Amino acid sequence: MKNRWRIPKYLLSAAILICAAGCASPQSASQEEAPVQETVPEEETAAIPAEETVPDKSIPETEKFEISQKMETGGMGFEGEILPYSEGEPDYSKCDDSIKEMPLLMKDISFEGGYPKRVDTSQMDSVLGQLAALFHEHVLSREESYFPNGGIESINVKTETMTISMDSQETAVYFFNEPKVIDSSYSLDPESNAAEATATMKYLMEYFGDVISFKQAEYAPYEAFTYDGNIIVSYYTYEGAGSGVDRRLAVLFDRVQFGGTGNNVDMLRIFAKPDYIKDLGNFPIIPVKDAVGLYKKGIFRSTYKGNLTDHIVSGELLYYETLYEKMIMPYYRFLIELPADEYPAKEGFINTAAVWVPALDPSYYVFETDNTMPFN
Repeated sequence: MKNRWRIPKYLLSAAILICAAGCASPQSASQEEAPVQETVPEEETAAIPAEETVPDKSIPETEKFEISQKMETGGMGFEGEILPYSEGEPDYSKCDDSIKEMPLLMKDISFEGGYPKRVDTSQMDSVLGQLAALFHEHVLSREESYFPNGGIESINVKTETMTISMDSQETAVYFFNEPKVIDSSYSLDPESNAAEATATMKYLMEYFGDVISFKQAEYAPYEAFTYDGNIIVSYYTYEGAGSGVDRRLAVLFDRVQFGGTGNNVDMLRIFAKPDYIKDLGNFPIIPVKDAVGLYKKGIFRSTYKGNLTDHIVSGELLYYETLYEKMIMPYYRFLIELPADEYPAKEGFINTAAVWVPALDPSYYVFETDNTMPFN
């Protein structure tokens, strides 16, 4: 099955998280979705011309971005991970202080009651038709679901052999009525290790070569520890071409996830860049040491509301995006050890909670502590 049809550039445009809403990665104490990022050498990070940089820092208070301290949970409780205990220094290898500026993005769409108010489905319908055609099939039926404010939550279409679901953020999922059976040498089992998962995804990129394509595929199996100390893995591939900034955006807008059991593939999820995303330009980014200082001052967001220790385990520089917010901004995501008496773990392991510290230069934002967010 090779390379006559490609997914539209609209769906695979290299543009965040992680914390992308709707990702079906296995859950332990973790609710994290974003694949692990490789630190990019400094020479790979292109210099950004001065004229592309957003104006000086003398911004009136009323024009600064507002960052709410409160975060929605997506209905999954607090976000964190179970990790092996270590007395060493925090791991900041995924923060990449060579990145000095990053673009800020905004959803150019109206919001009402905390939900996006998307009513025009023409682009979504067009892409759904194209997605069906990639498998040489036709849309046979269609139904919509809605947010409480009447905005479009998702569109589901059925073809001869599958259901294709696209949410309002244009993440599309193929659910196959009958699993695609791949070579028995490969497996999608969550108990596989990272090397086995990578080998399987390389095979699947060839298997689905008519449907998905990357300039430079990077295989990022996401590994998480369970309460009994075992590792489970989920299967992500994303576009690795470009600078460190491009790769961080690709984690949101240019990746795919494979799902299934054994050599049966029953799901293919495509994370796309919605048609309403507006680039606001490049803004200065603080180094990780400054972000640590902000965390100690209480300038952070977290879905965890209990006590935190002073032990930072690790950090990553990521984009944070959620259904309920207009802004898509870079943050430092720190994993903080939780008190062992409140959250006991298997011997040799610790429970952590994720906190998100704005990576944007503080001159550009106001940190709000009393904003409320809707929960689903």
